[in-house]
Amino acid sequence: MTYRSHLKDMFHWSVETEVTIVEMAAGGLAMLLPAAALTMGGHLGAGLAAAFGGMAVSGPVDADTAQNRWRLLLLRFAAVAVATIAALAFAGFGQLAPVAIIVCAGMVAVICGYSRPLAEAGIRFVLFLVIVSGMMGSGMAASIAAEGAPKGHHVILAGLVLAGAFFAILLMMAAGLIERRLGPAKAAQAAATRPEPTHVQKRARLKRSLKQLAGWHYPIRLCTCLAIAALAEWFWPGHHLHWIAVTTATLLRRQPDAAAMRASQRAIGAIIGVALAGALLFTRPDAWLIVAATGLIAALRPLLAARNYIAYSALMTPLIMLILDGSGHFDSGLLADRLIATFAGAFLVISADKLTLRFLPQDQPTGEPKPAVR
Repeated sequence: MTYRSHLKDMFHWSVETEVTIVEMAAGGLAMLLPAAALTMGGHLGAGLAAAFGGMAVSGPVDADTAQNRWRLLLLRFAAVAVATIAALAFAGFGQLAPVAIIVCAGMVAVICGYSRPLAEAGIRFVLFLVIVSGMMGSGMAASIAAEGAPKGHHVILAGLVLAGAFFAILLMMAAGLIERRLGPAKAAQAAATRPEPTHVQKRARLKRSLKQLAGWHYPIRLCTCLAIAALAEWFWPGHHLHWIAVTTATLLRRQPDAAAMRASQRAIGAIIGVALAGALLFTRPDAWLIVAATGLIAALRPLLAARNYIAYSALMTPLIMLILDGSGHFDSGLLADRLIATFAGAFLVISADKLTLRFLPQDQPTGEPKPAVR
């Protein structure tokens, strides 16, 4: 691939995937309503924690029937719930918490090769395990404590995330019912063209995969990148380098990316996103402006995820920064740390993929699950 074609693909605006107004409205309301409800009571930090739970499970659902939609949504909720509970448990491990996260993520990375739905759930689990673990020690946790929960604020934070996720699941299911009434023919066509492997076939495929080194590529790359990210935090504790692990968990895919397309798009989008977030947060915005911006960006997520990953990253970066930093202290040092950590995480992913493709045997790709967060 030439540099010209690489740049063309990076900035390509895709129109292949249909995105409905119902889908966008559901994604926006899943974050806006919990944040607004709690902010009305003077609890912005708590509202943003609940909004984060909505972000964790909302997004497009590729399902052909109402039953399959329920199954996939419940699988999403289970992944986020277990990740949140695990992060809460690991918060008490002290300096051993990063080790526990790496081991847990590696185990899930092995198991999630069973099927595509489980692969999506596994990627979602790893990503939100990393993010919620960071939230436990972030300004959000301190904000929740300052808002009236001086004891047990980690438990309250986890409860808010789960409550927001559960509300979003109900909202996404309602959106699915509306969409099916508006376009039942599309769902019927999808059902007729999507064969599902049996459990015996899935188990046999997973066993064959784990008997080859290629079947361990994803766990090896994931654990290595998370370990390097943890070491960076340990060597430079005065900086906010947890974002390296977040970037790694976001970008790393089960199959190595030879073109480093998503990592390149993420890096470019991060520059734009950090600038947007910095411009907003440096003005010390009113709580309601943060809530409104969160809802607006959340509504645009499904559209940009289907159109261009640079544009998607440019909005996802400020969205996560608003959630994590909107209720706490924000300065130029934090902004610089976020940007440096994003580039470091992208570099780790690109390096891991390049080294894997060069030195380790490859197998035939079996299909890549869609990004966990859309």
